[in-house]
Amino acid sequence: MKLVPKLVPFVPTPVDVVERMLELADVKEGEKVYDLGCGDGRIILMAASKYGARGVGYELRPNLVHHVRERVRVLRLDDMVTVVNRDLAKASLNDADVVTLYLTTPVLQRIRPQLERALSKGARIVCHNFPIPGLMPSEVETKSGRRLYLYTKVRKV
Repeated sequence: MKLVPKLVPFVPTPVDVVERMLELADVKEGEKVYDLGCGDGRIILMAASKYGARGVGYELRPNLVHHVRERVRVLRLDDMVTVVNRDLAKASLNDADVVTLYLTTPVLQRIRPQLERALSKGARIVCHNFPIPGLMPSEVETKSGRRLYLYTKVRKV
């Protein structure tokens, strides 16, 4: 079953929350940051421009993919940021150091096996507002009224 935009609505993450998500994940220069359902690309663009990380975004909506690619070009981040017009459920996270998510509970439940494999390989995962069902976060905090969940190990509830 392909994810449809209705299941993953585009709701931009506030910039201060984006910054805190990347800080919480302890993003380092040269690491690879994946944003599944990247929307307007603000997370991967900040990861690249502020932290020197490589960003990879998955987005279903062609208009948003075009927007992100244009921002990448304007900001001259072509060698740092890639956006893929593909269902995020098909994302390979084998080389992910960090995965950022602002997805609904049903979508998180569906992609949980991918996320568990990424955590098993040492990736950090930060979720905005919605926890991953069945997994216990390492840290939970609130930023600007938004709940952030950090996962660093596969720990089942």
